Amino acid sequence: MAVYTLKRIGVAVPTLLLTSIIVFALMRMLPGDVITTQLAGDAAVSEEERDRLRAEYGLDRPLVVQYARWLSGFGTGDLGRSSYTGEGITAALRRTAPVTLQLAIVSIIISIGIGIPLGLISAIARNSPWDNVLRFFSILGLSAPEFWTGTLALTFLAIWFSWVPPTGYRVITSDPLGTLTQLAIPAFLIGYRLVAVIIRMTRSAVLEVMGEDFVRTARAKGLRPTSVWTRHVLRNAMLPVITVIGGQVLALIGGTVIIEQIFALPGIGRLTLDAIIFRDYPLVQSIVFLFAIAVVVVNVVIDLSYAYLDPRIRYS
Repeated sequence: MAVYTLKRIGVAVPTLLLTSIIVFALMRMLPGDVITTQLAGDAAVSEEERDRLRAEYGLDRPLVVQYARWLSGFGTGDLGRSSYTGEGITAALRRTAPVTLQLAIVSIIISIGIGIPLGLISAIARNSPWDNVLRFFSILGLSAPEFWTGTLALTFLAIWFSWVPPTGYRVITSDPLGTLTQLAIPAFLIGYRLVAVIIRMTRSAVLEVMGEDFVRTARAKGLRPTSVWTRHVLRNAMLPVITVIGGQVLALIGGTVIIEQIFALPGIGRLTLDAIIFRDYPLVQSIVFLFAIAVVVVNVVIDLSYAYLDPRIRYS
């Protein structure tokens, strides 16, 4: 297990380096820069003043120097400062990360708590009216984009219940009930796609495991149906489901951009969108690179969890 973990870390390092280069290059390909954005409405500023500001932000240096400076600062924990607002990137992340993490955690809990039981029910009631309803529900979740479901939900809630999302956000440690109430609707809208994926994957995985010899043996031994379904069928069907959940969780976190905009939640998604609009190179690069690190970590954790769920799996 230790050797396998070290191998995965060894593969992750060049992956992260390549990601950092791609992110750095893509940001420079966008038209304009932070100076152009800041001075867009001020035509009186001379070209000399613009050059002075670019030199102040280090944008006049060669791209290789800019990249090395940013990556070395990231490696030492100094993420730098926002080019547009001047705020420290670490401080900006501390301010916005709790919002996105709370939203993502609630979304994941809702998705797993709804998706796995409904997928199991769909498999047990195969080809029944309940199965058809759940399959339609999952297909709709895969087809409906977040901006459509978010806008639709917000419009209907405002018209039917005179409810609009509150500005700002609440901290779950100081107001748990209020935070969950505020995040329940946006969290479900973000997690709806994940719910749909989990339902379909759980259904197909459970149906496949149901035909295995060990399931027939468990039933022949006279075990209770609930024990057969939970201890034998569901546990062995979880491997592909966990793989899908791990891949979708980070996409789910990235999907908070739209929902945070619609529900006025000051999270990382909203911060990233503003940073892209204002060409805030250091902030966008740091956020995307942190997401890349999270992707690598989650994939390693998923791989290592296989051995716990299925003792037949061994790593060398």
